[in-house]
Amino acid sequence: MANPLAVYQMAQPLILPVNEPLGLYGRQSSLFQFQNNTDSRDYQIEEQRKILVLQYSWNNEVIFEYFEDFGESGTLGIGERVGVTRLLEDIQSGFIKPMYVFLVDRLFRDKLLENVIRFAKACYEKKIIIITSCYIYRMWIAEDYEKFIDDCKLAWKALDLQLNKRMLPMRVFASHLGKYDSRTLNIDYTVDRDKHSCTYKRYVPLPKHAEIVNEKIFLRLIDYGGDAFALMHELEQQEGVHFPWHDDPLFNNKIELLKVPGVGYRIGTYTTLLHILRNPVYIGTWKTGNKEYPGSHEAIVTRQTWDTVQYLLDRRQESIHPHPRNHRRDTLLKGLIMRPFPGCIVSVSPHNGEISLAWKDGENRMHPNRRDIITLATVETMFQDVFTRRVLLDDKCHQYAQAASSLYEAEAKDRVHIQETRNHERS
Repeated sequence: MANPLAVYQMAQPLILPVNEPLGLYGRQSSLFQFQNNTDSRDYQIEEQRKILVLQYSWNNEVIFEYFEDFGESGTLGIGERVGVTRLLEDIQSGFIKPMYVFLVDRLFRDKLLENVIRFAKACYEKKIIIITSCYIYRMWIAEDYEKFIDDCKLAWKALDLQLNKRMLPMRVFASHLGKYDSRTLNIDYTVDRDKHSCTYKRYVPLPKHAEIVNEKIFLRLIDYGGDAFALMHELEQQEGVHFPWHDDPLFNNKIELLKVPGVGYRIGTYTTLLHILRNPVYIGTWKTGNKEYPGSHEAIVTRQTWDTVQYLLDRRQESIHPHPRNHRRDTLLKGLIMRPFPGCIVSVSPHNGEISLAWKDGENRMHPNRRDIITLATVETMFQDVFTRRVLLDDKCHQYAQAASSLYEAEAKDRVHIQETRNHERS
């Protein structure tokens, strides 16, 4: 369909640069959607190119695809999604002038509009044309610039309304009945999706995983006297996978283990191993919020084995005597430091005056075995210098602050509404 242009756009006919490089962007929020909702995927990948060529007479040779974000949430920002990050870099370099995206919610679902404004500002400076299925934004024109930001704001509100105000209360209700509520799945269990079954929407065991969980993890920990690190090292040394493959799109989308498609799964971290050992789901207990429902589904670990494992883990934990953290001093960088590369664990210690970087040097490692230290004061000084210079040079800082303030107020109201809903469902 042709784009319905605004009155002022019609008064000033827009000549599209059909021979200039155009960025074609697409996104779906999860791998599960990408694999199963093929209509949206195919439309964004194939049909949009046809629209550009046939409707807009765009030169097919200069249409460049930015499709790396299929399977990524729009709530992830610039620097966290490859596709939108690469698109912004090409816009800033001057390579891309116009771009096409089905709707602006494919670009961002940004609650605080931080990434939206950053992207819009770059498009304003480079005079970018953003073409969507329902509007053409000429980003150097004030009305279009503001409309783009407002439409991105509406995109977040639509997601918030759908998830937090509509789906969440229904999920909470179903969850207290012991039914699956879209949470992360545990290894050894899948969800019964047969509507005629008495266990519909409840956990059912996977026999090929149950024996491994019981014998290779729970009983093996007892053999080690509760030493989870010793068990971790044994699992690290194991070649191949820890669990065989289960061919189910829902299971593979929701499981948080390392996947070798068609082969199986590995426990990737020490934390994941502890989560398995501490999770009462394996004795048939379903947890929702602060409530537990024993006997909700079939257990794969006996009560005696479970109690023994918990006793050994507790006793070993008590023998370690961890030192309490010192919270007397905080840092202005709190919440602002990003991982330098995937898999790196960043820890900030104001008391020790350091930033710690820890990572694993092998795929089969389950715990970081490499570490580097950066002086915290140095990074704080660099940040203060750059931030102060940015505030002084950017004439829209006050506008950004007002927008952020109004969003924080709206978020506070949403939190109150969500909490009231949860309290009502629990009662």
